[in-house]
Amino acid sequence: MLHTALRGLEMTNNDQYHTLINEICALSLISTPERFYESANFKISEVDFTLQFQDRDEGRAVLIYGDMGALPARGRDSALLALMDINFHMFAGAHSPAFSFNAQPAVCC
Repeated sequence: MLHTALRGLEMTNNDQYHTLINEICALSLISTPERFYESANFKISEVDFTLQFQDRDEGRAVLIYGDMGALPARGRDSALLALMDINFHMFAGAHSPAFSFNAQPAVCC
């Protein structure tokens, strides 16, 4: 499975994260955003996303995981090389997005 982990959304407190979840739920016509405050799972255009607020000693952030599905059967090596190339170009420090591959279906977070 192809996974995207975006670590670039720094949050200063839970209120900002709750506001983000509230807005996503409002756009999605979900009336109970509170149930998504700990971990939120959404499917957008056949891509599964998980959002999770983390409050650690290093700081607070929202982790965003996207499951893009299986790698193509043909050109698998080319796809993996493209992932490495994208990571190289997107790297800008500790909060940079990262693409990775997990051979086993995973339950995020």
